[in-house]
Amino acid sequence: MKDIGNTKAQLADEVRSLRQKIAELEARVTERKQAEGKLKESEENYRNLIETSPYTIFVHVDQKIIFMNPAGLELLGAHNSSEIIGKSILDFTHPDYLEVIKRRQELLKKGDAPRNEYFKAIRLDGSVIDVEIAAARRMTYQGKSAILSTLHDVTDRLKAEERAEHLILVLRAIRNVNQLITKEKDRDKLLKGACDNLVETRGYSSAWIALLDESGKLVAHTESGLGKSFLPMVEYLKRGQLPACGQRALKQSKAVVIEDPVSTCADCPLSSNYAGRSAAIVRLEYEGKVYGLLSVSAPRELATDVEELGLFYEVATDIAFALYNIELEEQRKQAEELIEKSRTQYRDIVNNSLLGMAVYVPGQPVVFTNKRMTEITGYSVEELESPDFNFMVLFTEEDQRLITANIKRRFTGEYIPPYESMLISKTGDRKWVLIYNINTEYEGESAIQVQLLDISERKQAEKELEKHREHLEELVKERTKELVDAQEKLVRSEKLAVLGQLAGGMGHELRNPLGAIKNAAYFLNMALEEPEPEVKETLDILEKEVATSERIISSLLGFARPKPPIRRKVDINEVIQEALYHVTVPKNVKVVTQPGESLPAILADPDQLGQAFSNIIVNGIQAMPEGGQLAVKSEASNQEWVTISFADTGVGIPKENLQKLFEPLFTTKAKGIGLGLAVTRTLVEGHSGTIKAQSKVGKGSTFTVRLPIGGEKEK
Repeated sequence: MKDIGNTKAQLADEVRSLRQKIAELEARVTERKQAEGKLKESEENYRNLIETSPYTIFVHVDQKIIFMNPAGLELLGAHNSSEIIGKSILDFTHPDYLEVIKRRQELLKKGDAPRNEYFKAIRLDGSVIDVEIAAARRMTYQGKSAILSTLHDVTDRLKAEERAEHLILVLRAIRNVNQLITKEKDRDKLLKGACDNLVETRGYSSAWIALLDESGKLVAHTESGLGKSFLPMVEYLKRGQLPACGQRALKQSKAVVIEDPVSTCADCPLSSNYAGRSAAIVRLEYEGKVYGLLSVSAPRELATDVEELGLFYEVATDIAFALYNIELEEQRKQAEELIEKSRTQYRDIVNNSLLGMAVYVPGQPVVFTNKRMTEITGYSVEELESPDFNFMVLFTEEDQRLITANIKRRFTGEYIPPYESMLISKTGDRKWVLIYNINTEYEGESAIQVQLLDISERKQAEKELEKHREHLEELVKERTKELVDAQEKLVRSEKLAVLGQLAGGMGHELRNPLGAIKNAAYFLNMALEEPEPEVKETLDILEKEVATSERIISSLLGFARPKPPIRRKVDINEVIQEALYHVTVPKNVKVVTQPGESLPAILADPDQLGQAFSNIIVNGIQAMPEGGQLAVKSEASNQEWVTISFADTGVGIPKENLQKLFEPLFTTKAKGIGLGLAVTRTLVEGHSGTIKAQSKVGKGSTFTVRLPIGGEKEK
């Protein structure tokens, strides 16, 4: 018995142990199912992420593509995955980059992570795009060892970078040219240096300059990047001939761009030098004088770029300015040589100059002035050359500091470009002058010659031109408004024509049944000797509403064929009350009237105004389907006008619909035909009045009618 008891205890222990193990197994099964669910969810999220990624993600085994997301299909121009799957990634790689892809595959096989790289890919349509390949790693896909890679289209970015780099090179060339301009005073060296700088900075592949005289004869020429191939063009120019682009450039201030000179400029001696590139040519012009032409060869994709052309025009202007300065400097040197030969001869020359001249010697007052200076300033030679005269009083305080500083800088040998200033003459007149500072000698001492050119007429002409331009703009605006108004009037006339046909047909169709209803009501009134009060009231309402309907039909016909109002003196408040009486107001709408006291009677047609007011009231009630308040207010704006406003608390009118409210056939209501407010405007304007609408969505709308008291007023 003792053994049996031990056996039962052992069995019980084993059962408990088995139950515990079963519970543990069930817990593990549950955990495993949960883990499988999370894994499935994670895989689904990962797949969604890949499917919706804007970047190309693809998987390949031994260079054969076995998966590609939608972004990749779009990148390669495929309509479905069957066009891509199974093909080698080398099929979509530009021949120049096959070794790049193969090298990356070898690195991945060794377990190395290759860096991001650019290469050119070939789409299904044969077009070539720039892409960046990145994030390549090994993985297991459908039980196979595979490689996952990502691609990103960088075509636009590389083009932008290329454009930015090119513009930087052009800016660097402009900087170098500007530095050359400030230093180089020899014309031929300046032109050669400018062309070399434009090419050496790699901004342009070639550049050439040709200077021409007024008759078009070649004066000087230079080039860079063309070498002997420029010689045929030189002979061409020496014969007085110009390529077509050069002829166009001389006639306009803007640059002329030839996108494909090889195909469009077969007669040009340089066309064969522009294979794969564009040509740009611009005239060298400063202060209205054309010195010649500047031409460069630029990348085709950048030749028409606005910034590129702006920089090209800027460097041409700088070169022209330098030529102007050299020309001016040469003229001044000749004048200085004449001064050195004979002071008397110098006086004769400068006194007949268009430039006012004054000579400064350090530590002394003005030692010399010419006749033109006296004409510009209003002071005599004796006054200007007096030891007590301060030449700077001719200018404003601000300009005095500038002129003094420029004279000091010129004494040190620094070149000072011409600059403008306001001069105050002896009589107080203000004149615009252009100031030149020139190094010279006076009786063996270093001096500065200040030359003044009166540019007041030019400034005035510019001011008048600006006024004329502004006037022309105003005329254009007025004419544009007239055209818009005429267009709106034409559209409205077309709508009115349609409305006339509609109103005529509708009036004919409605008047017959209305006549029958009116006759039936009359017959019932005659047949019933003593009808019940309710019946009597109903018949009265029936007759009144039939009359109202007939008036509406008549008004519609009148809108299509407007009739002048039959004016008589009326109380506007009575017209408002009559209009409210003929409108059925829902119980959930509260009407508040604020009639103006002691309003003068106005000359108007009460029937037409009553219809107009009824239309506005009905419109306001319909705008408050959930109920609200309609406030009607009348007042005298002044001694000539009365104003009636109808303000509701309805749904409001969107801003884009406000301008269309009074157009015939415009409506936002499902059952409306868009005539109510159009009729209203016609009736109000027929009284020489105005109607305007203001509204806020969700707040309500206000219609304001203004009517002349005397019946005829300008709006």
